[in-house]
This record gives sequence, C-alpha cells and structure tokens, in this order.
Amino acid sequence: MPAIGARGLFTAPEAEEVLRATLPALRALHGRIVQVSSLTGQFAWASSGLYSASKAAVELLSEALAAEVARPACG
Repeated sequence: MPAIGARGLFTAPEAEEVLRATLPALRALHGRIVQVSSLTGQFAWASSGLYSASKAAVELLSEALAAEVARPACG
C-alpha cells in the first residue's frame, strides 16, 4: 500500500469535526455516543495489518473521548 494510503487510514478529520460540532449538544442533552467497530481492532490476520491498526485506533480514540468527557471541567 502506498504511504499516502496508509496515512489516510489514520487521518479522519471528518470524525473530529463531527465530534467537535455535536459534543456541546450531547453534553447539554445528556446524550450518548455509540461507537461501532470491528473485531479486527482486537485481532489482526495476515494482510489486514493496516486495517486492524486503524480499527484499534478508533477504539482507543473512543476510550480517550469517554475519559475526557467524564471528568469535570477545570476552572
């Protein structure tokens, strides 16, 4: 896979834009985010390394977001 293709798997500006745009409303309405992924985020098979890594990254992003929104705001 060309380097630009691999880089594209890990850059998802759309996901960040959606989160930034909707997070204030989700907080105000006590909404929830449901993240759906793939088993390949937990297990990698031959020839699925880059895809598996990108799915694992989505899962870790979701875990980090949950921790960030769970803590009280500073200041």
